[in-house]
Amino acid sequence: MEERPLTAFILSLLGSVFVIVGTILGFALYSSSTYASITTFMAILTGVSVALGILMLAMTLMLYSRPELHVAWGVAILVFAAASITSVFSGYGGLGLGVIGMVLGIVGGAIAIAWRPGMGMPGMVGPAGAYRVCTSCGRMAPFGYAFCPFCGTPQPAVSPPTPGPPPPR
Repeated sequence: MEERPLTAFILSLLGSVFVIVGTILGFALYSSSTYASITTFMAILTGVSVALGILMLAMTLMLYSRPELHVAWGVAILVFAAASITSVFSGYGGLGLGVIGMVLGIVGGAIAIAWRPGMGMPGMVGPAGAYRVCTSCGRMAPFGYAFCPFCGTPQPAVSPPTPGPPPPR
Protein backbone atom coordinates (compact mmCIF):
# COMPACT_ATOMS: atom_id res chain seq x y z
CA MET A 1 0.00 0.00 0.00
CA GLU A 2 1.42 3.37 -1.00
CA GLU A 3 1.31 6.14 1.52
CA ARG A 4 0.19 9.56 0.38
CA PRO A 5 -0.64 12.80 2.21
CA LEU A 6 -4.39 12.20 1.93
CA THR A 7 -5.47 14.83 4.46
CA ALA A 8 -3.46 17.50 2.68
CA PHE A 9 -4.76 16.28 -0.68
CA ILE A 10 -8.43 16.36 0.36
CA LEU A 11 -8.22 19.78 2.02
CA SER A 12 -6.33 21.29 -0.91
CA LEU A 13 -8.69 19.71 -3.43
CA LEU A 14 -11.73 21.12 -1.63
CA GLY A 15 -10.00 24.49 -1.30
CA SER A 16 -9.18 24.73 -5.00
CA VAL A 17 -12.70 23.70 -6.02
CA PHE A 18 -14.22 26.25 -3.61
CA VAL A 19 -12.00 29.03 -4.99
CA ILE A 20 -12.89 28.20 -8.59
CA VAL A 21 -16.62 27.65 -8.06
CA GLY A 22 -17.05 30.52 -5.60
CA THR A 23 -15.28 32.96 -7.88
CA ILE A 24 -17.22 31.96 -10.99
CA LEU A 25 -20.61 31.85 -9.24
CA GLY A 26 -20.01 35.12 -7.42
CA PHE A 27 -19.05 36.89 -10.62
CA ALA A 28 -21.95 35.34 -12.56
CA LEU A 29 -24.50 36.37 -9.93
CA TYR A 30 -23.03 39.84 -9.61
CA SER A 31 -22.92 40.43 -13.35
CA SER A 32 -26.55 39.32 -13.76
CA SER A 33 -27.70 41.88 -11.19
CA THR A 34 -29.46 44.92 -12.61
CA TYR A 35 -27.55 47.23 -10.28
CA ALA A 36 -24.11 45.81 -11.01
CA SER A 37 -21.47 47.69 -12.88
CA ILE A 38 -18.70 45.35 -13.96
CA THR A 39 -15.38 47.12 -14.02
CA THR A 40 -12.34 46.00 -15.93
CA PHE A 41 -10.50 45.67 -12.62
CA MET A 42 -13.15 43.32 -11.26
CA ALA A 43 -13.13 41.20 -14.44
CA ILE A 44 -9.32 40.92 -14.34
CA LEU A 45 -9.34 39.92 -10.67
CA THR A 46 -11.98 37.29 -11.39
CA GLY A 47 -9.80 35.82 -14.13
CA VAL A 48 -6.77 35.89 -11.82
CA SER A 49 -8.73 34.17 -9.05
CA VAL A 50 -9.95 31.42 -11.34
CA ALA A 51 -6.40 30.94 -12.67
CA LEU A 52 -5.05 30.70 -9.10
CA GLY A 53 -7.72 28.12 -8.26
CA ILE A 54 -6.79 26.08 -11.35
CA LEU A 55 -3.08 26.27 -10.46
CA MET A 56 -3.89 25.21 -6.91
CA LEU A 57 -5.89 22.28 -8.31
CA ALA A 58 -2.97 21.28 -10.56
CA MET A 59 -0.52 21.37 -7.63
CA THR A 60 -2.97 19.32 -5.55
CA LEU A 61 -3.12 16.64 -8.23
CA MET A 62 0.68 16.67 -8.44
CA LEU A 63 0.82 16.23 -4.65
CA TYR A 64 -1.24 13.07 -5.01
CA SER A 65 0.68 11.69 -7.99
CA ARG A 66 4.20 12.57 -6.75
CA PRO A 67 4.07 12.53 -2.92
CA GLU A 68 7.87 12.39 -2.63
CA LEU A 69 7.89 16.09 -3.61
CA HIS A 70 5.33 16.97 -0.93
CA VAL A 71 7.26 20.01 0.30
CA ALA A 72 7.41 21.65 -3.14
CA TRP A 73 3.76 20.95 -3.87
CA GLY A 74 2.75 22.10 -0.37
CA VAL A 75 4.59 25.40 -0.77
CA ALA A 76 3.01 25.97 -4.20
CA ILE A 77 -0.47 25.15 -2.86
CA LEU A 78 0.06 27.45 0.11
CA VAL A 79 1.23 30.35 -2.10
CA PHE A 80 -1.59 29.97 -4.64
CA ALA A 81 -4.15 29.62 -1.86
CA ALA A 82 -2.94 32.77 -0.10
CA ALA A 83 -2.96 34.67 -3.39
CA SER A 84 -6.54 33.56 -4.06
CA ILE A 85 -7.71 36.26 -1.65
CA THR A 86 -8.40 38.09 -4.90
CA SER A 87 -11.59 36.01 -5.17
CA VAL A 88 -13.10 38.37 -2.62
CA PHE A 89 -13.18 41.06 -5.32
CA SER A 90 -14.90 38.86 -7.92
CA GLY A 91 -18.46 39.80 -7.09
CA TYR A 92 -20.38 39.16 -3.89
CA GLY A 93 -17.08 38.30 -2.29
CA GLY A 94 -16.83 35.00 -4.15
CA LEU A 95 -19.96 34.05 -2.18
CA GLY A 96 -17.68 33.40 0.77
CA LEU A 97 -16.56 30.17 -0.91
CA GLY A 98 -13.40 31.88 -2.13
CA VAL A 99 -12.34 32.70 1.42
CA ILE A 100 -13.26 29.22 2.66
CA GLY A 101 -11.28 27.75 -0.24
CA MET A 102 -8.34 29.99 0.58
CA VAL A 103 -8.31 28.82 4.20
CA LEU A 104 -8.66 25.15 3.21
CA GLY A 105 -5.83 25.56 0.70
CA ILE A 106 -3.53 27.19 3.23
CA VAL A 107 -4.20 24.46 5.78
CA GLY A 108 -3.83 21.71 3.15
CA GLY A 109 -0.56 23.20 1.88
CA ALA A 110 0.81 23.46 5.42
CA ILE A 111 -0.13 19.85 6.14
CA ALA A 112 1.53 18.76 2.87
CA ILE A 113 4.73 20.54 3.92
CA ALA A 114 4.69 18.97 7.39
CA TRP A 115 3.75 15.47 6.20
CA ARG A 116 6.40 12.81 6.74
CA PRO A 117 6.20 9.61 4.71
CA GLY A 118 6.69 6.27 6.37
CA MET A 119 5.43 7.29 9.79
CA GLY A 120 2.67 5.25 11.33
CA MET A 121 2.15 2.84 8.46
CA PRO A 122 -0.83 0.61 9.19
CA GLY A 123 -0.32 -3.05 8.44
CA MET A 124 3.49 -2.88 8.35
CA VAL A 125 4.29 -3.71 11.94
CA GLY A 126 7.37 -5.83 12.50
CA PRO A 127 8.24 -7.87 15.56
CA ALA A 128 6.93 -6.12 18.65
CA GLY A 129 6.21 -3.04 16.52
CA ALA A 130 9.94 -2.36 16.04
CA TYR A 131 11.02 -0.07 13.23
CA ARG A 132 14.33 1.09 11.89
CA VAL A 133 15.33 4.11 9.85
CA CYS A 134 16.40 3.55 6.24
CA THR A 135 20.02 4.60 5.74
CA SER A 136 19.18 6.22 2.39
CA CYS A 137 15.74 7.86 2.45
CA GLY A 138 15.30 8.22 6.23
CA ARG A 139 11.83 6.64 6.31
CA MET A 140 10.72 4.29 9.04
CA ALA A 141 10.56 0.67 7.89
CA PRO A 142 9.88 -2.47 9.93
CA PHE A 143 12.64 -4.97 10.59
CA GLY A 144 12.80 -8.02 8.36
CA TYR A 145 13.27 -6.27 5.02
CA ALA A 146 16.56 -6.78 3.19
CA PHE A 147 15.71 -3.70 1.10
CA CYS A 148 13.91 -0.50 2.05
CA PRO A 149 10.27 -0.89 0.90
CA PHE A 150 10.24 2.78 -0.15
CA CYS A 151 13.50 3.44 -2.01
CA GLY A 152 14.89 -0.06 -2.56
CA THR A 153 18.24 0.58 -0.86
CA PRO A 154 19.83 -2.56 0.66
CA GLN A 155 19.63 -2.45 4.43
CA PRO A 156 22.22 -3.85 6.81
CA ALA A 157 21.32 -7.16 8.43
CA VAL A 158 20.29 -6.09 11.92
CA SER A 159 18.07 -7.97 14.32
CA PRO A 160 15.20 -6.17 15.97
CA PRO A 161 15.72 -5.27 19.60
CA THR A 162 14.65 -8.00 21.97
CA PRO A 163 12.42 -7.03 24.83
CA GLY A 164 14.15 -7.05 28.18
CA PRO A 165 12.75 -8.30 31.45
CA PRO A 166 9.58 -6.59 32.61
CA PRO A 167 10.11 -3.56 34.84
CA PRO A 168 9.84 -4.21 38.60
CA ARG A 169 6.56 -3.30 40.24
